[in-house]
Amino acid sequence: MDKIKFRGIRSDNNEWVYGSLMAFENNTMCIMPKQLHNTKNLLVFYEVEPETVGQYTGLKDKSGVEIFEGDIVETIDGEITKVYWDNEDSGFKFGRGWATDDIKVIGNIYENPELYK
Repeated sequence: MDKIKFRGIRSDNNEWVYGSLMAFENNTMCIMPKQLHNTKNLLVFYEVEPETVGQYTGLKDKSGVEIFEGDIVETIDGEITKVYWDNEDSGFKFGRGWATDDIKVIGNIYENPELYK
C-alpha cells in the first residue's frame, strides 16, 4: 500500500492538490504536495475546501487510477456507487465488495454529483 495521502480542491483556484493533510484549530485545512519545497527552499502548502478532502484508499481501479474517498465508481455490472469511509467497519467501502479490477472511477461527488443519485 502506498503512503497515506489526501486530495482536496484548492481554495484559491479550484484545482485539485494531492499530498499530506494539515488541519488547524480554526478548521482550516491545507495540503502539502509531495514536492515539499519551492525554489527558495520554503515549505509549500495550499489551503483546501474542507468538504472536498478525501483520503487515498490505497487501491487502484481496473485502469490503474488511484481511488480516493469521494470518488464515484462504476462496477462491472453497471452499478454506480461512491467511495466512502465506514466508521463501523473501519474501512473504505464502494458497493457490494467488488474487486478493484471490476470497477472504474468515473468521477467524484464534488465535480460530478449528477453521476451519483
